[in-house]
Amino acid sequence: SLHCRLVHMSGESQAREKAVDGEVGYTPSVNAMVLKRTVEMLQWKEHTHTKDQLKTISYKLEWSEVAIDSNQFSESANHYNPPCPLPTLRSKRICADISLGAYKLSDEVVEK
Repeated sequence: SLHCRLVHMSGESQAREKAVDGEVGYTPSVNAMVLKRTVEMLQWKEHTHTKDQLKTISYKLEWSEVAIDSNQFSESANHYNPPCPLPTLRSKRICADISLGAYKLSDEVVEK
């Protein structure tokens, strides 16, 4: 029995169906087994610099996967970030029943 034993295998994994992102209507042209969607939004980010007890605040537009709350900025009126639904747009799809030969692969193995 191979239960709880380290096994090294190589070969082509197969899935009954490919990963599809139905929320945005995306079907990859290749037989993808894992499909990850990340969304970034161009937002203002506040940077604080201190040198010789002099505090300088600057703002820069940056792409971010995480919503940046501009209400906390020192100058929020001039550097406003609208509310964004970024956490709800991130997703991961993993096909069911992925196998390598006669062995079914767990989601943890497939994600690596």
